[in-house]
Amino acid sequence: MRFLFDTKPRWRIVLDANGMKMHGSVWSGLLRGRSEIRESFAWNDVKQVVAFKRDCYAIDSMRILFQLRTGQLHEVYEDMEGFTELMEKLPAYLPGALRMEEWFIAVAFPAFAPCPTQIYPRI
Repeated sequence: MRFLFDTKPRWRIVLDANGMKMHGSVWSGLLRGRSEIRESFAWNDVKQVVAFKRDCYAIDSMRILFQLRTGQLHEVYEDMEGFTELMEKLPAYLPGALRMEEWFIAVAFPAFAPCPTQIYPRI
């Protein structure tokens, strides 16, 4: 049995030609244990993608926000398993999306500022 009170969510990003899935496992309480969360969307439903940072007190966390045509939002972050693969393959799944090396510096600096940068569609 893992740490009984391990409350940190564990997320994994799964990619395929049709879309993206996010699988999470979060602590639901002593009696219920961990609960599974699943979110998904199709690449065809993506209207906009924005890269930005969240100030997490001592560090910044790189984030990617997907806005769907329905208005629904999905946020992923750099500590999620599969984030690196997502950044490598995003331009192939969303033709015209900026590659990470094209937007990273604009988002990374200055530190502790959100620096939102639209990476899809290109402006």
